[in-house]
Amino acid sequence: MDRKSIVLIVCDGLRADMISPELTPAICQFSQNAHRYTNYRSLFTSTTRVISASIATGCQPGTHGLSGNVVALQEEEGLQVRSVGNPDFRDRLRRLRGRTLNVPVLAERLAPLGESIVFSNVSPGAAYFHDPDGFGYVYHPAGSFGPGCKPLGSNEGLNIRKGTGGDMEMTRRFCEEILAERKPIYSVLWLSEPDFTGHHHPLGSDEHFQAVRRADQCVAEVLKTIDAIDGVDPLVIICSDHGQETIELIVPIDDYLIENGFKNSHDSKEIVVAPNGSAALIYLSPEYKQQCTAISSFLSRQPWVSQVYANQELNDIGQDGHHGPDLAIDLYHSDKPNAHGIAGECFIAKDPGGDLAIGCGSHGGLGAFVQRPFLMVEGGIFQGRKEVTVPASPISIAPTILHFLEQPFDAIEGQPLQCV
Repeated sequence: MDRKSIVLIVCDGLRADMISPELTPAICQFSQNAHRYTNYRSLFTSTTRVISASIATGCQPGTHGLSGNVVALQEEEGLQVRSVGNPDFRDRLRRLRGRTLNVPVLAERLAPLGESIVFSNVSPGAAYFHDPDGFGYVYHPAGSFGPGCKPLGSNEGLNIRKGTGGDMEMTRRFCEEILAERKPIYSVLWLSEPDFTGHHHPLGSDEHFQAVRRADQCVAEVLKTIDAIDGVDPLVIICSDHGQETIELIVPIDDYLIENGFKNSHDSKEIVVAPNGSAALIYLSPEYKQQCTAISSFLSRQPWVSQVYANQELNDIGQDGHHGPDLAIDLYHSDKPNAHGIAGECFIAKDPGGDLAIGCGSHGGLGAFVQRPFLMVEGGIFQGRKEVTVPASPISIAPTILHFLEQPFDAIEGQPLQCV
């Protein structure tokens, strides 16, 4: 009997409406014998680091404990805004909380069955929070780690750059070394494209569409390798984590809070803003939490806000209304097309450490096109072309994998796609 295994390919930031025979012939060909989930939606925040953890745990951000690409932590100096993407964030979080994520990840659950190996060309945080406690291997340009988070030597590491060239080199190694030789139980290839190019060029531009095509070529190479391997029965999952929309306005939320008397200065710690693209998370210090209702009311009246979430409303969007941010903002978005005819524009929160520009792509909130990634599954019962309309999201992936491998999926919020 062929050995069961999992191959997960993530084309970061690839919108479902950009899957076409012209741009993505390999993905379209794959769909001819796969189940495509047409009601697959992203999460809040629709950011890669959060969704990586949600795919790995099968849980919403409020449950696994990672609320955004950027969060605030209560440290000795008060609330500090930190990027989850930094290579040292995992260790910082462990020191503060005594743990990383609140629930087990796939690499931990599958460790008795065999190796889990992640090849990732997105941010370090997105890579490391797929397996933050080192139950398997994680390869990333900022540093690669084996079991126990033991650093791998530079000759074993993933010495590539973000973008199409790095993705293609990573895919070559993934196919030759991981799929063909090591044959782990769980293999992940997380491409930086087309998200990386979409952040720096207009959506629908020649550069952006070329990045989509290159991501599809990486998918084609993986599928060709899988077809040539004997003795394995893989479940192949190809998906994206979120879409992108065109930035129309960059909003300096801190400035508005200062001007209206809710924040003393840009450096003050009574209220801090964690920018997450077209979303923002608001954190209040313990002595300032009585201002939450007034701040929420103020924000709700702003023309750059689509919706403000507080208390139980945070739980309703998958955040933690008790131990996470005090408020969450979904910034304004519309279906308006950009100069290249690509629908969807958004406002984003100003990020002092960011480099996003008006006219390029972003994500993070609940905009219709940000919330429209894609998901296709082939293997096991997922045979033959089928468009499935049941709701699905990144938290559906872990239980689907565990069900395929005949493993329990306790303490998981998502439902296996085999059972819906």
